[in-house]
Amino acid sequence: MNRFTIKIIAITTMLIDHMGAMLFPQAIWMRMIGRLAFPLFAWMIAQGFRYTHSRRKYLIRLLIFAVICEVPFQLAFPGHGTNVLWTLALGLTAITAWEAIEDKVLGAAAVLACGIAALALKTDYDIYGVLTIFLFHLFGDAKDRGKLAGSLLALNLIYLPVSYGLWETIFTRSDSWMILARLENVILQTLSMFALLFVFTYNGRPGPLRAKYLFYAFYPGHIFILYLIAHYGHIGVGI
Repeated sequence: MNRFTIKIIAITTMLIDHMGAMLFPQAIWMRMIGRLAFPLFAWMIAQGFRYTHSRRKYLIRLLIFAVICEVPFQLAFPGHGTNVLWTLALGLTAITAWEAIEDKVLGAAAVLACGIAALALKTDYDIYGVLTIFLFHLFGDAKDRGKLAGSLLALNLIYLPVSYGLWETIFTRSDSWMILARLENVILQTLSMFALLFVFTYNGRPGPLRAKYLFYAFYPGHIFILYLIAHYGHIGVGI
């Protein structure tokens, strides 16, 4: 499977996820499919770092589109922090710092600082997203597939219960329905691990089209269109 095909899969699963979130909130299967999107984009950031001709221009491009995308994102998801391009930019910054700093303790501190910045900015996927990108970079070689799968699983099992308040709910509340709701969120996001099935079939080829700006244009465009459908068609969150 080439990079172009994986990019199309990432965009398609993201569209299904956002359709579920905005138009069909009861269709949990759409959100399940949508869990595949972010890990694929995280993988593409790690690949982009490896193959881009200018990492500086790559980062600037992400930051420019992050600013552009903020308007449709806030319209569609008010109160949900900032858009995922900020997370991708911070993830790229993290792996750039990791490679540039010889002292790996300081390098790890720089990666953590990028994750904390994501938390402070309330970016989509926050520190979880930054660390996911870093792990795809750190274990990006085919020989490290086992380490990649193990580290991503550990990240999900350690971070997600804290992020979704599962432990807090278990130890401070007796409402079983609330515990099940938190557990459902953890399980739902952990389904993102299935994205590795596509990553592990990657053949190292770019594919028939580069389509460098496909995601940059598609991301704000589809969010804005779904927002118009939801709010002016009185569907889903626009009811």
